[in-house]
Amino acid sequence: MIKKLFKLFGKAGKTVMDTVDKSTEFIDDTLEKEYITGTIDKAKELSGKAVEKAGEAYEKTKNVAEDILENENVKVFTDKAKNLADDVMEKGKEVVGDLTERSQKLADKALENETISKAVEDIKEKASQIGDKIEKGVEDVKNTLLDEEE
Repeated sequence: MIKKLFKLFGKAGKTVMDTVDKSTEFIDDTLEKEYITGTIDKAKELSGKAVEKAGEAYEKTKNVAEDILENENVKVFTDKAKNLADDVMEKGKEVVGDLTERSQKLADKALENETISKAVEDIKEKASQIGDKIEKGVEDVKNTLLDEEE
């Protein structure tokens, strides 16, 4: 009977030990989950602070840029740069116009030369002949394709 009693105590002890082990695992899991949850909450908090700091930095940068653009010295400098750019564009137009006029005069003078004039006429004639051949070829292809479709 004592043997049965010890056996009963042994089973009961084992059951108690298993239950304690499972309870301990449950508590450990719960603590780990709370730790994970706490870590996530901390990460959210830090992310929010980072976004807030980025917003503040953007606002400060924007304000500094606006202040710089409103600065009288900067306005004077940008006005001078704009005027300089306008002057350069105007001079550029004059130079291009002058070059175009000179090029036209050179071309006209070159055409006065008999050899050059004859060469230009030959080129025009050859170009015309080639153009005629291309047009005829296109017409032939078109007619061939239309005949095949019918």
